[in-house]
Amino acid sequence: MRRGRVLLLTVALVTLILGRWAFWLFFAEPEPPTPALLHGVGAGGGYASACPPLHPDAKLALSPELNIRLLRDFPPGTAETHLSEELAKMGFSRPRACEGDPTTRSAFFKQHGGSLNHPAMAARVFWKVDDSGALVWTKGFAAFDGI
Repeated sequence: MRRGRVLLLTVALVTLILGRWAFWLFFAEPEPPTPALLHGVGAGGGYASACPPLHPDAKLALSPELNIRLLRDFPPGTAETHLSEELAKMGFSRPRACEGDPTTRSAFFKQHGGSLNHPAMAARVFWKVDDSGALVWTKGFAAFDGI
């Protein structure tokens, strides 16, 4: 009778441990939640910065989906304040100017945790402004953390 209880307790404990491990491995969501701007974006390979000076033949690791959304939602001529405010609402960092070019700026988004099915993401948005504070261009980069 005592053996049966020990066996039952052992099976329950192993099931609990494996269940938690499976949840962490396959189902855990990263934090903070992914903003709509970044849902389903892909990562590109190459140089992940738009700060000058860029090497003339540097291939930028642009995220195609993110760049399409940035162009759609924040086309050239949009006030920089609008972009900055929207990125802040999504959890991006405060904008920082590129060293050597104060008209090129960036904001960063970083997740933690996640799982194989829902990897954590890091994303950076770069933009250039003109003298009136309007966007000249935007560029978006995304990367995913492995476990």
